[in-house]
Amino acid sequence: MPVRINNAAPTGYFARKRSTLGAALALTTSRSHAPTGPGNAHHQSVRAVIPINWSLTNTYSGIVSLYTDLIRLRRNLDGRSSGLMGTQTSTIWQDNVSKMIAYRRYNTGNVGDDVIVICNFANTNWPAYNITGFPTPAFGIRNSIVTSPSTALTTATTGASPPR
Repeated sequence: MPVRINNAAPTGYFARKRSTLGAALALTTSRSHAPTGPGNAHHQSVRAVIPINWSLTNTYSGIVSLYTDLIRLRRNLDGRSSGLMGTQTSTIWQDNVSKMIAYRRYNTGNVGDDVIVICNFANTNWPAYNITGFPTPAFGIRNSIVTSPSTALTTATTGASPPR
């Protein structure tokens, strides 16, 4: 996917950030939004054209870890993300100026079923972003299960910090 995002610099920060953001969205949104029907055949042919280069898993270990964590969450392998198994999605917060959104995924709506996903679509790193008006959980506590630290996306090839 990074090649399709930026053919001139597929290993660059922006191509990797957008690619992993796309993966996070694909793995945390409802199954009912998955591609189906004849159009899906096109997506499968794209995968055949650009195969995964498995020899780069050490170089991009941060990205591999992110995908691993997202897949574990999607499949609820640790018993902490059953909300991702359901089809219910609702937007609970958005900031159009900062290009951030939060959505709730849930399966049955029972206590402990909610998964809150917060996505940053901006070209800005927010190490201490304050979410004003963010809903508090009715039951239980909030835990951060997966984050996408900038170092996982940047140090793989350049060792540099992300652009600000």
